Amino acid sequence: MGKKSDVPAEVAPVPGFFGHVVKPGHPLKWPNEVEDFCMQLNSAALGADATEGRSTLSVVAKTSKIALCTLTPEVAEQWNLTQTFTPTDGAVEFVVDGPNAI
Repeated sequence: MGKKSDVPAEVAPVPGFFGHVVKPGHPLKWPNEVEDFCMQLNSAALGADATEGRSTLSVVAKTSKIALCTLTPEVAEQWNLTQTFTPTDGAVEFVVDGPNAI
């Protein structure tokens, strides 16, 4: 397990398909400041190296932390999502609680 980071990694908006891995203790920040641009989150999955235990992917927007999905090896390793973020949502941060990256 890597050292926890107080500073979230920041993602630049890129049109088209892309993916990122969010590790426990290493938040991923989406500045979400480009007008006429939105991000749609379609799925979340555990990697092939996942260990035992539940891992929850959450989004922090403004003052709320909302769980998007909880994944567990050999039970639910992938989850379909239909969450869209627009500039009106402001900056969002993705965090993982649990032992595995998502």
